[in-house]
Amino acid sequence: MGEVFTDPLLTGRDFFWDAPHPTLPAVRQLGSPMRFSRTPARRGTAGPPLGAATDDVLAELSDPAHGGHA
Repeated sequence: MGEVFTDPLLTGRDFFWDAPHPTLPAVRQLGSPMRFSRTPARRGTAGPPLGAATDDVLAELSDPAHGGHA
């Protein structure tokens, strides 16, 4: 994966962007290969840190109202 971030063609086309992250430095992301003038690609933030949603997921999995088992 590291090689893709140094590819001269992709770098020259501004294919990469740095996504802001609430607790980490900006995270380099791959951009969209499609470029449309009236519908530009949306760029958000980097994903959550590993384990950030674990408690929510486990609670939902154990909640019978969400199809889980108590």
